[in-house]
Formats: sequence, structure tokens, C-alpha cells
Amino acid sequence: MVLTKRMTLGIGRFQIHAVHVGEAVFWTEGGGIQAPFTSTDGTFGTQIEFLYGQPSAIAPGDVISSPSVGGQEMPRPNGNPEWTPWFRLTPQGVTADAAQMSWTYPAIYRVSSQGRQAPTVAGVIFQAREINPNTGEVIGPEFVLHNSSEGVTALTTTPLRRSAYVRLPKNGAFQVRAQNAWPEAVGFEQKNAASWDEMAAIKDDVRVRPNTTEIVMRVRAGKGLTVTAFSEIWVDATRILSVWNGSAWVEQAERKAVWAFADLVRSQHGLALPNGFDADKAIYYHHLLDANDTFDGALPEVSSFWEAASEVLLPLRCDPVKVGPVHSFVRDESRAEPRHVLTRRQIVRDSAGATFKTKVEGGDVIVEFDRDGDPRRPDEVRFSYGPATRTPKRYRVKGIRDGLHALKHATWLAAVAVFRGAERRITTEWDGRLVFPGDHVLSDLWYLKGKRTFGVASAAGNMLTLDVTANVPAEWGYGSIRTREGREWGILRMRGVGARGLELHAEDVTALEARVHQTPNGPVRLRLTDVLARDSQGPTTVVIGDLVELQETYVARSAVPSDADHVQIEMVADDARVWQLLDEQVIAPAPINADSLAEPLIPQISVLHARCERIETGIEIVWGVSVTRGARNYEADISYDAGGTWEPLSPYGPASSGRAQMRQSDKPVVVRARAFGRTGLPGDYVDTTFTTVAPIVQGSLVDVSTIPPIPYEKLGPDAQGKIAAAQAAADAAQEAADAASQEATSALASAYGRLDDLRRALAADPSVRIGFVDAVMGDVRKDISLLTEATFRAARRRGDLARQPGRGRHRDPARRGPGAHRRSGAPGSRDRRAPDFTLRAGRCAQGSDRPLRLGPGQGRVWAGYRHQRRPCSPRCGGRDGLDAGDLGAVRRGECTSRHRRADHHRTGRGDRAAGDARGGERAGHPPDHGDDADLCRRGQHPQRRHRRRHERRRSAADGRNVGTDARLPRRANRGPVRARRPRRDRDLRQLRRGGSGRGRGVHALAHFPGRHGSAIR
Repeated sequence: MVLTKRMTLGIGRFQIHAVHVGEAVFWTEGGGIQAPFTSTDGTFGTQIEFLYGQPSAIAPGDVISSPSVGGQEMPRPNGNPEWTPWFRLTPQGVTADAAQMSWTYPAIYRVSSQGRQAPTVAGVIFQAREINPNTGEVIGPEFVLHNSSEGVTALTTTPLRRSAYVRLPKNGAFQVRAQNAWPEAVGFEQKNAASWDEMAAIKDDVRVRPNTTEIVMRVRAGKGLTVTAFSEIWVDATRILSVWNGSAWVEQAERKAVWAFADLVRSQHGLALPNGFDADKAIYYHHLLDANDTFDGALPEVSSFWEAASEVLLPLRCDPVKVGPVHSFVRDESRAEPRHVLTRRQIVRDSAGATFKTKVEGGDVIVEFDRDGDPRRPDEVRFSYGPATRTPKRYRVKGIRDGLHALKHATWLAAVAVFRGAERRITTEWDGRLVFPGDHVLSDLWYLKGKRTFGVASAAGNMLTLDVTANVPAEWGYGSIRTREGREWGILRMRGVGARGLELHAEDVTALEARVHQTPNGPVRLRLTDVLARDSQGPTTVVIGDLVELQETYVARSAVPSDADHVQIEMVADDARVWQLLDEQVIAPAPINADSLAEPLIPQISVLHARCERIETGIEIVWGVSVTRGARNYEADISYDAGGTWEPLSPYGPASSGRAQMRQSDKPVVVRARAFGRTGLPGDYVDTTFTTVAPIVQGSLVDVSTIPPIPYEKLGPDAQGKIAAAQAAADAAQEAADAASQEATSALASAYGRLDDLRRALAADPSVRIGFVDAVMGDVRKDISLLTEATFRAARRRGDLARQPGRGRHRDPARRGPGAHRRSGAPGSRDRRAPDFTLRAGRCAQGSDRPLRLGPGQGRVWAGYRHQRRPCSPRCGGRDGLDAGDLGAVRRGECTSRHRRADHHRTGRGDRAAGDARGGERAGHPPDHGDDADLCRRGQHPQRRHRRRHERRRSAADGRNVGTDARLPRRANRGPVRARRPRRDRDLRQLRRGGSGRGRGVHALAHFPGRHGSAIR
């Protein structure tokens, strides 16, 4: 089957880039026909051709499709009805030479008795009759136009499409009807229905459409292409337009909107004005803009010129205008063109009005467009000046095909809505005819503040005599003169001369006399003598005041003549932030016929000077600009990298010179400055270059401590290296400190754990201390052994010092006076000096092998109570104790004290009483006691407690009571006292309180190895 399509692309010529069939690519400009359409190439295969004013080789005739046929199912014989209605092959008044019919079989098969699909019959019949082309009356008999049969072996379960090309008996108008050739099956199931899809008439002629581009496609069905009814054909093409190159019009493929507008003006399908287009302005914008200036869209088939022109120019931000016989356009931009000046003289009185927005709206804009110009791919961009709103304004802009162009257009719409809220409407005379939409207008250029009005009594040249005493100041001021018609003539400069005199500035009078004024009688020039009133009229009015200039620039939106002499102008405020937001250059155009003596609106700095000066603590930059006419504010920047980056030197303000701190640079330093005029627009930058000098610091003039610190990056490599090394050392020390802190934390945790074990080991309940006593004792033995080894080496070194002359010798208590033993730190002494808690190595004075914890005091070793001075042994008469170096002598019975050696331990090293830390308070007195033994026998022992002990023992031995003795404790009067071993539980309770037995220190444990030792173990 072959399908042929002939389509109209558009008016004019086009350069076609690609043709799409639905979503598939059918043809491309560089690759031709694409797969799978290439599989049906050859005779009557797939072909495509593009026509412009020429006939087609694929479809030489005209094809007229009937809109009446579109998928009707054909009736069967003996049915109701048996035929389809009659349909006209051609429209009214049109004749045809041939006809083409198309139909489809959804399926062809019958169901056999075994339930299988078997071949069957199928076919269709078309009948025709001739009719009158104009009235439609039947003028000919019925005849069979086409009879189609599939035979008796047709079998298909998929749709089968058929077409038939039939030549008509003659050229004329006909009606056609159709019928299924086979009746409905009876007694079995059969599928052979047919649907009438298309009917077309073919006229044998060669049609050529002028100024129109057409596309003709022919597609043939094959194994890989079964669907040939194409309904969506999309074409990507560029219009070939006439473009002015400066000397002639040439045709080329063009997308720019200015040339599309030119085609609307010059072509036959537009205004047909070949010479009515502003070609110079179009070529200017053609070279000025390189982006966001295209129109990529399709215009409606029927529209007015102004509607089509506005749609074409909208993506360019332009509006069409007509200047006489020439059609031009104006673009909303900041242009370097002179501004129109509309003073109060040109504005009709009481015709001005102003509108201001109190609420800023429209800053949230969405622009909708077709991505790549494809209507099947709609897209949008959003721009919000300020916070986004819930109801943004949507604009559908045709001709935009990329997101950047759409975003630029959305930014312009939002900026115009926000910054152009002030509107003005004025009515002017003939001066308004020169104003076009988009022009910049400087309206209400000035007015006089504090006006004073006087009458002119007489005039002599430029000297006026007032009618009253005015005393006008002698300095030049401003004023205006009323003409004979009551209009203003001025402004011009004037000054007072005397009490009533008034002198007009000669240059201003000459300039005003040369100006042309429009009057009902035509353009005239008014001289001063024509302005002053005649003698028959009232005195001429002169207005004097302080000149106030309003630099308000507006953009003309429209200028429409209201009558033969007046023009109504609508304007909006021109805000430079619109162009700044669009990232475009801001240009302030100068007014038309500007006064050469007036200050410029854009001041330009002529001279900029800058140098580096050395000061006490560094260097400074001194800069300044020359006197600039029209400048209100200045701005200066400095760069240390040849203009790569700029730093503010002087912010926006009135300062035109100054000095500031700067840093030294090896490269030349660049300074730039610009001036801002009264309109707020800046002039061009002026720059200068200089080199810096090295700063010198003199200590005699400057306090070095007040010098600011040098930044790290300004230090030399040596200093930076030393700082880095110090930082590395600090980091290493910090790491070591962290490690030590962690080790101390671990040791503290371990100590807390051991302390908890010790508490449990000392518990009164045996079930609690089971399992903890041995562990604690092991730790204690380990610690004592380590301390003993360490302190023993220290004791040996101290022993060498003790043997030196003047060291380690006991002093005689008798030489110290009464009560000397109490001041020595011994038991009973009131000496409260804090003892040294450092442990010294040593053993029990009685020769016990157990380690003895000794409390040193001022370099001496004391046995007995904790850190209290005691005699070297229970039998020793010495009171000053024993040096650490003499411990061995004590063990050998060779005490170095001045008292007798016999007082030492003569009873042997195994005596239990000799191991008592309290000096033998619980044991009997040794037989050999020396002088003290005789005192004991006589009951005159110097120690009361010792004497009382002897008395108790004698009483116990005799079996009698001691009797009442006021010096003895109450227990002594209760009966005989016998020595007894301390109970185990009591000793443990004493141990938990820091002592054992009757002692007050843990050192007493070392003297009871038989009892307390077993309790600990």
C-alpha cells in the first residue's frame, strides 16, 4: 500500500532542517530519509520533495479528500440497509478524473467444527452514479465502480488495509456508495467485516502555488512498516528572508526579529511597501545584538499588520512605530540618544497628571515558551524580584525557544513592573510630535522656589526698570518673563542693579531670541522687544526666585495627536535599576539643544593623581581628582594586582581627595575614580599608576609596642619555618600530655578499683571479705617491696651524710631542760609540727624480718607511733631517736647515743615486747633494766604508766588487789589484771580505723607477727 501526502508549510521560502512523523525522525537535512522508512525505497517507495512555485513529480494532480467518509462499516446483502448512503466524490462545482478508495478488514477467518480458525471469503463492492456538479441532481445510471474480492482462502487475525485507484468514465461529478460483498454467516462463526476508511477524488492538472512552500511525502507499507496513516507531521525550518547588507537586499535564512518585521512591511503578503521600512535601524540592531533577539515561531494565518508586528518584535522588547511613510520600531533600552526636554512652556496648562503605585506588584513573573520551538514541548521559567508569591503573573511569549532568552524576558517584565510605578500624562503643542514611544523625555526641568513677582516699568536694552523698589541681589540669579500672550520666556539669568534696576544676562537673551517657537501663525522667533508689553497693555510680569531643577527622566509610552495642534504623551519613570538588573549598560542621554554653559549630566574626571607617602608607622596613599563640572559625588578604588581585583579606597560620597593606609606591593598599584552627576549616573573611570616605597619605623619617634602585628603571610620563610617548628613541638607536647592524662586516668581508675577491694577486704562480715583479702595483701606486699627497694637506696645515701661530723648524734635530754621530751615530738609531747610523710627504709629495732614502715622526721628515723618521735627501742634511754645511718648499730647493740648501751635490747631479738610499737607497754620489764630497774623496784619509775604496769603485775602475781590509788585508772581497783591477747575482731576494727590493738598507728602491726600477721593473712 502507498500513502501520498501533500502539505503546505507556509508563505514564503523556507530552509528545512528536519521532518518528524510523530516522535520518529523521517528526514534530516544532513542525513536524508532515516530508518525504518528507508526499507521501502525504490519504485513507488518512500520519497519526499520540497516545492516552492513548482509542480510535484510525486503527486502531479490534485487530491481532494471527502470529509464524509471516515471509518463506517459497510452493510451486507439482505441487511437493513444493504448499502451505505450516497456520498459526493467532489465538493460542489468541482469535477474529478479518478477516484481512490481505501478500506480495512479487521480480521478474516471462520471457526471450524473443531474450534479452529480456518480460511474464508471476503470482499467489497463500490457503486457510482453521475450527478450535476452544481445542483447535485442525479443525471446518470448506477454502475459498479470497483469490485474487490480476497478469494476463498483469506485468513488473517490482524487488520488488513486495502486501497484501489479507479479511473472515472469521464471528467465529472459523481456519487459513490459501498457494500460488503458477503452476507452475514448463519450457523457458524465468521469474521469478514469491512470498514470504509477514505474516499478521495483526483483531478488531472498541475497546480503551482505561488510564494508558498509545500512538502510532498510518499510512504509505502512493507514488512517493517505496516502503519502508513500519518496524522502528525512536524517540520523544523527557518524562513528565508530579505536582509539588507548595507547596499542591497539579499535573501538568506534568518531568525532575527528585525528582518521578520521587515518582511511584514516589504512582502506581498504584508504591506507590500518595498521602500517603507527603516533598513538602517534594522541593520544597526542586527550587528548590535548577538543573543536574545530572535523570533522562532509561527504567525496566525489571518491577523492585522500591527498585531503581527507586535508579536514578532515582542521577544526583542520592541514596539512598531510609523514615522511618516516609514515603518520603524523602538526598543526599550538605555540608548545614547539626546533626550527631549519638555518644559512648562511646552506643556499645556492644567493638562499634566501623575500616577504613583503605593504597592509594588508584578515582581513575580513566569514566561511560558516552546522548548526548541516544538509545541509538543511546552516549558516555562520564573523570575522573582523579591519574595515569590502564590499568584505570579504568567506571560505566553511566542518566538522564544530557549530558557536563557525566556529568563531575560521575564527579568525585564519584572523590573518594569517594580521600578516603573510612576506614570505621567501631559499634553503638549507641536513639540510633542517629535516624541516617539520609547524616547527618553526630561520633563519639568526646573521651577522657581520662593518666587517674587514684579512689573516692568520701562526697558533699555537688557536693563529693566521695575515698578517698585525690589532690592534684587547683585549676584546672578534666575527668573522668567511673561510674554504678551501670558507664556513664559526663559528661564534666564538676571541680577539687581540698585533699588529698582534689573539686568538680564546678555548670553541668555541671545540664546532665547534664537529659539524657534510654534504659534498658530507658524514658527517665529521672539526677541526681547516682542516679549515686553506694549504701552497700551499692562506691565510685563517678571518672576524671580531660586532655581530648583528636577532631573526626572521618563520613557515615552505613547504619543497620540489629540487634535491639529496638541499631542497627548504618556510616560513612565526611567529607572536605571531596570538596566542594571538586566546587566546592560546604563546610558544617560544628553538633552536636545543643551546649554553649553550648563553643567553636564554625566561628569567626566579630567585628572586623577595618586602617590605613596611614608609615615611614622608605614605608608599611605594620597589621592585626588581635579575640579569636575557637574559632579556631585565621587568613588575611588585601588588595585594591587594590575586591575585584577579592586578594593574600595573611597566609598560613594562627596570626597574628591583623601589619604588612607595601604600595603607595600612589588607590582605597580593602580587607582581608579569616577564622578556621579546630579542624575545619579556615573561617568567613565579614570585611572593612574604609581609604585610604593618601603616603610621605615624609627624607634625614637614611634612606640614599637603600638605597631600593629605583622600578618603571617607577610613574614619571611625563615620566620614561618620557625613558627611551624614551634607549632609542631607544641603539637607533640600536647599529644604527650594527652597520653599522660590518659595514663593517669587509667591509674586513677585502677586505684579506685583497688580501694573498693580494700574496703570489701576490711568488712566485718566474713562473707563479704572472702576473696578480697589475698588480692589486697598481694597488692600491698608488691607496693611495699617496691617502696622498700626505692627508699632503701635513698636511706643509704642519707646514711653517708649522717656519719659526717655533727650529724646523727643524740642530744642529752638532761641538757634540754624540764619537759624537753614533750617538745621533741615523742608520745605525750605537744609538738604539733607537721611531720614528713616520706617513708624511709628500715627494719624493726628488735631484729624482726618483717618490713617496718617508719615515719621520717627531719632526716631521722623514728620507730613506734606514726610519724611521732620515739626512742630507738623500748629499753633505750635516749629520747632523740636514731639516725637512719645508725639503724645497723642499733641491731648490733651498738647505739651511738650517749646513754649506756646496756639499755638496749639485751633480752634477745625474739622478745615479743621488743616488737611492740608502743615501747613494751604490754610486756613485762626485762630483767636487765639498769638504773630504771632499780627505780621500778622501788616504785619510782619516771614514767607513771610504766610504774602502774609493774604494780599491776605484782598484784596479779601475789593474788591481791593493788588497792585504791588516785593515780591509777578505775580498772585498777576492780581486781587483778592479767595480760591477754587482743581479740581478732577488735584488732580488725582498730585496723579499719587506722590502728591495731591499743596502738594508734599501722606500724604496730609489724611488731606482732604471730597475732596480727595471721589476722591479715
